[in-house]
Amino acid sequence: MDLLSDLNPEQRDAVTCIEGPLLVLAGPGSGKTRVITTRIAWMISQGIKPWHILAMTFTNKAAAEMKQRVERWHPNAGAQVSTFHSFGAFLLRREAEALGYARDFTIYDTDDRLSLVRRIMKEKSIDAAFVSPGAAANLISDAKNRGISARDFAAGAYDPKLKAVADVFAGYEQALARHNALDFDDLLVKPLELLQKNPEVLEKYRQRFLYVLIDEYQDTNAIQYGLSRLLSATHRNLCVTGDPDQSIYSWRGADIRNILNFERDFPEARTVVLGRNYRSTANIVKAADALVARNLTRKHKHLTTDNEPGRVISVLKCQDEQHEARSVAETIETITRDGQVRRGDVAVFFRTNAQSRVLEQAMRERNLPYQLMGAVSFYQRQEIKDVLAYLRLILNPRDAVSFARVLERPARGVGDGTVAKLVEAAVKSGLSPLDVAADPKAHGVSRVPARALQGLKELADMYARLARRDLYPIEDVVRTVIVESGYEQMLRTDVDPRSQERLENVNELVSDARTRQQEQPDIDLRTWLEQVALASDTDRLDLAADSVKLMTLHSAKGLEFDAVFLTGLEENVLPHARSVQGDGDVEEERRLCYVGITRARKLLTLSLARHREAFGRAQRNSPSRFLHEIPTELTAVDDRADTAAWGGQDFARWFTGRAARPATRQDDNDDPFDFGDLPPVEDGPADHLAAATPPPVVPADPRQLQAGDRVRHGVFGIGRVLEVNSTGRVKVHFQGWGEKSLALEFARLEKM
Repeated sequence: MDLLSDLNPEQRDAVTCIEGPLLVLAGPGSGKTRVITTRIAWMISQGIKPWHILAMTFTNKAAAEMKQRVERWHPNAGAQVSTFHSFGAFLLRREAEALGYARDFTIYDTDDRLSLVRRIMKEKSIDAAFVSPGAAANLISDAKNRGISARDFAAGAYDPKLKAVADVFAGYEQALARHNALDFDDLLVKPLELLQKNPEVLEKYRQRFLYVLIDEYQDTNAIQYGLSRLLSATHRNLCVTGDPDQSIYSWRGADIRNILNFERDFPEARTVVLGRNYRSTANIVKAADALVARNLTRKHKHLTTDNEPGRVISVLKCQDEQHEARSVAETIETITRDGQVRRGDVAVFFRTNAQSRVLEQAMRERNLPYQLMGAVSFYQRQEIKDVLAYLRLILNPRDAVSFARVLERPARGVGDGTVAKLVEAAVKSGLSPLDVAADPKAHGVSRVPARALQGLKELADMYARLARRDLYPIEDVVRTVIVESGYEQMLRTDVDPRSQERLENVNELVSDARTRQQEQPDIDLRTWLEQVALASDTDRLDLAADSVKLMTLHSAKGLEFDAVFLTGLEENVLPHARSVQGDGDVEEERRLCYVGITRARKLLTLSLARHREAFGRAQRNSPSRFLHEIPTELTAVDDRADTAAWGGQDFARWFTGRAARPATRQDDNDDPFDFGDLPPVEDGPADHLAAATPPPVVPADPRQLQAGDRVRHGVFGIGRVLEVNSTGRVKVHFQGWGEKSLALEFARLEKM
């Protein structure tokens, strides 16, 4: 087995340098995952015991891929390869008692966290209009990821709103402890606390993991940085791989300084640069390299490739976001119909989730199947979370959030007030809410309605039966809970047309349990629930499906596609308005654009719009500065903006077969990306548009327009007014576009 034969010299250095600290600067498409997995296999082949190796990354997908590759060389080797959060759960399942937790703790997701925050705010009489529960939950999460405790947060709370959040934060942490629950952030925070406060536990795991590998080191936050430093402080066999130019998660606590300062933290470290790109065409690589070179906060790394030049990058200029979406969909239809790429290898990226709506609409109009990444995850659907709450209570009866949830569906006549009394009584007596539910009166909970008493008794009896049965196989446990809880019957008899879909989803959860049991014969209920809790929306993204992938740029990290459409290349969109206006980091926005560009293997299209609606108002943005930072000879501009005024269904036919014009700096304003101030074109080369003299038009005035009037719009063409309201908005039906709600101030409608 020759592990090194297919590696280039730099990759070989990164694989074989085992002892001591190592920094691997890996550009996009440079074979980083291959290097990590080959390195693990090489270490095992050199006699290092697999259980002395710990490799941590950020996504379940990356961890699974790394495991699979290692096992091709060393089946059942036993190296610990996981995400940071999974490693945290691994530690805490073994050592939780040292922090005062039982090992059967529940893992709360963001929805559970929000439910608990709401309850605490209600208990503390904090008005949601003063501080929203969502804002409070996000501030708490952000503080945890930056290593800030509830006490430290309170010490720094300088205004009434932050003081209120500090109060919620303290109550939230106390409630988690009472419920024997940890939230997602605690899976990082608590392991660090565990190792810092327990020297014997720290030494135990230092001796266990003598070789530590951290993937995507540029994305580590303060807690992850602390964990990696603690575990490797003695043996100093820490290998980190990453790319400062792909650091795009500062908003969730990632600190680019962790990778930039690695050689300061470990002065004896070796550095290996992987700059050869095996993924993308030469034109795409050159564009990405030229773009990111503008950043100052980086380590110099020149991208190269031996791949063919490929096509130039298409810059698609459109009239507005709907025109942009339709143009993107039309182009996708063309390149997939012609066989240039398959639909499953096409991705459309956008800076913010709000941009997805018009893109989805455009895909539906052309019957293009698509997957929207970032939509409601399977495990976050109401019915799935309901069933999981029932299952979590089997293992952790102290879980008050799950207890409250199972009382809602099916309805058991138990109101919020009664739930609060039951939980309060449980806290006072040191029992679980389920114990109190079995006999509320005996535990001081009075005046419970008869129907609620019956519902509580049925629930307590069900859990008493479950406590006497074997919890294996998990498929049978899930099916039993769905039936005995009455949840299946509730869905079967519900008149809501969505109930059938919910029932199918619940059955899919049973299938999920069966599949995991087949893949992992020894899996138990606790392990399965933990895997489900740690699942992300990327885990269920079917990359092999014959459908276009829609996602934010942040979600695109780690993926690659034959054809990529990067939309919204305008100032205030990409780069985002926050960074342009000084409340953010333009360099990180540039890195985000760089990440999007380097996802493309063969075809890359960058699109921008003359007008874009934001917060209900049309705004005109300048072309993104990032367009100007890509060498002109690498781009070709397809200018559809000045012809969109023909509107309706005609513009798509007008552009059929139209060749993109090469980018040049010889335009009137020396800028091929600028829209200029030219008026919309009133005639064109298409025969079907060069008919008679157009009817006279006058500028529309809200006082003159009324339902039934015919108007012309610069993009949508001719339409008929449906409604005019006093707020200055008008509803118009346009042929081929449907109903549109427009602000008259910006729509520039012409009355015919």
